[in-house]
Amino acid sequence: MLLLLSAMPAGAGTPYHTYSAPYHGGILPTSSLTTYSCRSSAIQTKAWHFNLKTGFGGGSDSVAAHACNQSQYRLGAQSSASASGGEEVSVAIKVPSGTLNVSANVTFAYTAAIRAAVGTLTGACPTTGFNSTSASYYDGSGWSYWPTLNSPIVYSNHTYFYYYHNGGASGSCSSFASVDAGLSGFMVASNGLAGYSLTPSAVQVGGYVWITNSTYWNCYNYTLWSYGGWYNNSGSCSSSNQTQTQSCVYSCSWPTIGSFVPTMNMTFLGSSTFTMWASQNFSASASWDLFINPFASLQVYTYGFPKGSALSTVNMATLGNGVTLRSITVT
Repeated sequence: MLLLLSAMPAGAGTPYHTYSAPYHGGILPTSSLTTYSCRSSAIQTKAWHFNLKTGFGGGSDSVAAHACNQSQYRLGAQSSASASGGEEVSVAIKVPSGTLNVSANVTFAYTAAIRAAVGTLTGACPTTGFNSTSASYYDGSGWSYWPTLNSPIVYSNHTYFYYYHNGGASGSCSSFASVDAGLSGFMVASNGLAGYSLTPSAVQVGGYVWITNSTYWNCYNYTLWSYGGWYNNSGSCSSSNQTQTQSCVYSCSWPTIGSFVPTMNMTFLGSSTFTMWASQNFSASASWDLFINPFASLQVYTYGFPKGSALSTVNMATLGNGVTLRSITVT
């Protein structure tokens, strides 16, 4: 996957200072793992970390969801999991007063994968039945209502009787997986009087895959006797069954929607070295903290499909993947 990055403005001459590892600063990692229902998992496969001595860090997460056993009224049928993690890495630097350029040279390497599946070739979605009846009867002296209608029902010029029955079934099924990973950057004056975003303010990769089905059918009929005549004594049925797939690569303007496929996969991998920069008036303070924030967010869920599943993984920590702060230059 290509990362589109803004170009850094031309340098203003010889650098005042170039910082490289080991850095002086701080690290604040964060992590959140959530699971719901019977067969889901969220795992931090590599803790979010950063080594100020080497300038290298990152993290790795994995989430999965599998269909739960169906129960009456579909209770407990949904399985989901999510994970989010990252870290704030701050590096202390000195910036002379005036309008200058501060740039951070960063390498971002990653692998990620998402998968959504229905578990069958047809994507059949179970339905739950519904059945309802209503009725009202005026016998010439008073009203009664379903289910305690006065009987017998008499059809005369002085009576009114309306009976309505509706029955059918509906079902909704879905499997979904997404990943969003990247890093952001900004600067804050040590005295808190100013702060600037780096350009680009964030570099992100990822996307989602989604398979969904909606099944519905119902039939109704009614009987109407109104003070001496029958009216519109008829009924009808309707049905629909629609299964779609949807996918989106991060930054797409509109997702694609296609016909049914039982499994959708998407992988992301890449490595890019680029510069994040800020050209500003740094007179607010002589001491600044430059922040580089790697992050990742994963989500999966499946419901309805008896054998549905979803998976999302991201690796920004091992096998050559991670975030490296190569240098910081003040010019």
